[in-house]
Amino acid sequence: MNLTLPTRWRSALLTVAFIALAIVAQGEPLRVRVLDAATGQAVPQAALSLSAIGVHEVADPEGLIRVMLEEPSVEAIISASGYYSKRVPLAAVGGAVMPQVVLLQPVVFNLEALTVTVEATASDRDRAEEAASANPLQIVSEETLREDPGEAVGDALSRLAGVSVGSDEAGRGAIRIRGAAASQTRLTLDGQSMAGGGGRGSTRGGGSLNTIPREFLERIDVMKAPTPDMDMDAVGGTVDLRTGRISGSRVSRTTLSAGTTLDDFSGLRQNRLSLTHSTPVALRGTARLGVLVALNANAGNSRAEELRVLNQWPERFSPTLGVSIPYLSRLRVGSRVSDRSAAGLLLGIDLELNSVTRLHLKFLQDQSTVLTHANFHTYEFTRGVVTELTPQSGSFERMRFEKQFLLQRVENESRGFVLGGSHRWDGWVVEESLGYSRASRTIPRSDNAYFVTPRQSNGAYQLGAGSSYPLVSFSHGEATALAPDQYRFSRSIDTQFEESDEELALRLDVAREWDLSAQKWTFKTGLKGRFREASQDQAKSHWLPGETAFSLADDPVSGTGFFMGGRYPAGPLLDTARFKERLLSTEGLVEDSFSSELDTFASDFSVSEDIQAVYAMVRVESGAWSLIGGVRGEQSEMTTSGYETRIQSAEGQRRTEVIPVSLKRSDGRLFPSLHGLLRLGDRAMLRTSLSRTLQRPDFRDLSPSSRVNLDTRQIRSGNPDLRPFDALAADLGADLLLGPWGEASLSFFEKRIDDFIVDVEGNTVYLDDPGFTRNYPVNGSPARLRGVELGWRVALGFVENWLPSAPTLSLNYTYTDSTARYP
Repeated sequence: MNLTLPTRWRSALLTVAFIALAIVAQGEPLRVRVLDAATGQAVPQAALSLSAIGVHEVADPEGLIRVMLEEPSVEAIISASGYYSKRVPLAAVGGAVMPQVVLLQPVVFNLEALTVTVEATASDRDRAEEAASANPLQIVSEETLREDPGEAVGDALSRLAGVSVGSDEAGRGAIRIRGAAASQTRLTLDGQSMAGGGGRGSTRGGGSLNTIPREFLERIDVMKAPTPDMDMDAVGGTVDLRTGRISGSRVSRTTLSAGTTLDDFSGLRQNRLSLTHSTPVALRGTARLGVLVALNANAGNSRAEELRVLNQWPERFSPTLGVSIPYLSRLRVGSRVSDRSAAGLLLGIDLELNSVTRLHLKFLQDQSTVLTHANFHTYEFTRGVVTELTPQSGSFERMRFEKQFLLQRVENESRGFVLGGSHRWDGWVVEESLGYSRASRTIPRSDNAYFVTPRQSNGAYQLGAGSSYPLVSFSHGEATALAPDQYRFSRSIDTQFEESDEELALRLDVAREWDLSAQKWTFKTGLKGRFREASQDQAKSHWLPGETAFSLADDPVSGTGFFMGGRYPAGPLLDTARFKERLLSTEGLVEDSFSSELDTFASDFSVSEDIQAVYAMVRVESGAWSLIGGVRGEQSEMTTSGYETRIQSAEGQRRTEVIPVSLKRSDGRLFPSLHGLLRLGDRAMLRTSLSRTLQRPDFRDLSPSSRVNLDTRQIRSGNPDLRPFDALAADLGADLLLGPWGEASLSFFEKRIDDFIVDVEGNTVYLDDPGFTRNYPVNGSPARLRGVELGWRVALGFVENWLPSAPTLSLNYTYTDSTARYP
């Protein structure tokens, strides 16, 4: 048998054979042990060099070096830090032999004349600042940001004790600190607030966590108790994104990162690309300029099947039990397909004019577009006849099906800048900054089309126990209910929507340090003005059936859909864009009923808030202790405008009116705080903090407007009478240095929150249609949040021989317990 191999395979086999023969020919390696000539101890990290053939080997912790010799005898150089180098002859011998011993003579230094300078890394400096901070402070260092395997900046925050990072329903970043809500966390860029998000489920400005590249940041500060020079609307804490000074670097740097995300479970497909370049420029004299430009882009799509229980659980009379019990009123299944694209630009410029004056500018711009196609099928039990009803199951006659087709385009945009400077003269330090940010969300097109079946179908549901929501199984006995001709046109809703959120802030800080009686005193005072505004504008048009009858059978459909593994038949599917075009171009098919004031004007609002603040604080540092004390005063003025919906009944008729409403109010408060640090030797520190903060309501909650969701049959109303809730916080913690076992921290914290904001809800009627649920926020009091926080981190030095640097193991545990009194 003849066997012919391709040329590349033959070359590879010959290479492997040559290497194997060479290894066999060399035999056992020569072993050299390097010892200290004065003490006889092993010299680890000693180096053996054969410069003629380019061999360089390093000793293990026992001072042992292994080397393969190609010649019978050679001359090697043995060297080590702190020792004189030595030339030694080496001879190759076969078989296992005792190692050849080489004694190195240590170099003797005049220690009195020797000065050793150690340059600390950025991580070392950050850790030292954490240890010296009197208020609870955690820092994500520059090295951690570069080395963290996560994709977004927020991933690095998850390493910190008491901090969790997620996303709200809109995909914006949600940072939660010590059990507080995400809306109670403040996100800032170089100390200035950022617009965007800030709803009840997200962190204000949280969208920046997903768009800012790591190379743009020098570090991230997480402060769990504020000092008087910080804004007080941060009950949970403040996360400050700190940008670096490129002018201080000496070389340019360019980074390029790209990746692809494929998640079959969530149906997410995403490609991303990020390019960052920074360069320092030497100007005339000692002046230096630094420029950083970052570009990022991503695009992807997702497909998800949804199963949702809509409405709450209204009560209905049970013929089975003879009493009224909650029942499942609406069950929706379907699929949602979304295409997303986004692009961002970040620019950082810092100018160092001289040793006393520095200026900087940071600019961010981000845009994204999401196009969504959805097909939903709703099983509605509201108007059917109940034949059997228990808390776990229900059977109905003349139940109806409803088809919904959705085509929606959402455009998000955010931008912001921070312009600042610092000056030093005669012991004083003056810092000023101007910050502006704006975030907007626009829906230029949202088309919802609804079809319903005759109320003749019979069906039943069965509830099972789920981890966080009921598991629902559904059955029905009439397959004809899924035929296209059974779905008649019911209504269509066109929506255009725009909301914006912006903030302008001006800040001036003045500080000076003194050394008095072996103590370091720092006095700091400043002024700040913040001007915030948010608005929402919505326009809706309702289209009702016209003179010409129309059903899904009159338009091409793509067959019957089955969702959630085939368990839920969902009727015919339809291309939304094609249907909408026909719907509006065929005469008599629809009737332009009205532009609903309830949905258009009733949901519009604008809220503005002006906040002026002044503060003064003193810091005293001694060898064993440190104190920070001071007070901050804030005066706010708020104006809200919107529309209030009033329903009046007279002579058996109900009339709905939408009335413009405008309200103003002002509020002034003082916020004292005290923070202390006590060092117990070199290995233990105690910290304590007492502070007062507040949480201003979300602007949407302050508006008198109502937002109606016909799909979920829910009405969300605002409350202009909401008061900010007031929080008093106490914190006691200890840091322990455990030597080779790393370091550990333990903290106890408690917060008392007055005027805590909660939601209340109840059943209501909308346009003579029952079954709607209305919820709105109110102030409840009081609430308490308490907990304990444990942290431990240690460098795994035993794996340093296999990795470029020793990795760090971090273990965190946080326990919280909260109580609140609902009105």
